[in-house]
Amino acid sequence: MNLKSSIGSIVAASRRTRVAAAGALIALALGATALLAPAANASTPTVGDFSTLIPGNPVARSVDDCTVVIGFVYDGPTNWRHIGGVLVNCGSRHSIISATVALFYYNGSTWVQYGSSKYYASYNSTGSGYLISDIGRTYAYCTGGWRGYWMVGATVSTERTTKTVDSEYALDPPGGSAC
Repeated sequence: MNLKSSIGSIVAASRRTRVAAAGALIALALGATALLAPAANASTPTVGDFSTLIPGNPVARSVDDCTVVIGFVYDGPTNWRHIGGVLVNCGSRHSIISATVALFYYNGSTWVQYGSSKYYASYNSTGSGYLISDIGRTYAYCTGGWRGYWMVGATVSTERTTKTVDSEYALDPPGGSAC
């Protein structure tokens, strides 16, 4: 092999390497785009439903024979109000099922309730009335600035027991609520 053919082989190999690298970068970019693009399925945020944009949201807890789903509710990109929600479904009929739901923020030493709580109740049922087919929500709040960490808390009761449960906490965006 002479010098000219050796250089030709190196150049050809270099072209193949560049083409392969470019192909790999394109595939990587397309894969990243697919990961960043919102999927049109259950994980797509829906206004009024539990937010899929917050890691670990919502969570399921147990009270008596009831499953309590609790977390932050998606308000949409135009409002970004703070809304908490609770959904209660029980395995057996109860004379009363109630849930009181509220938002809380961490002030640096303790969790503090923000605004008013909302109360929902159902009698002689297996869910908590309005909550059977929909989420019981807190009031929607514009919080007026960054407060750090937030969580949703609910006190759920049946005729046999009462228990307070909470969501995972979420960091408030540095700008706070945009509304």
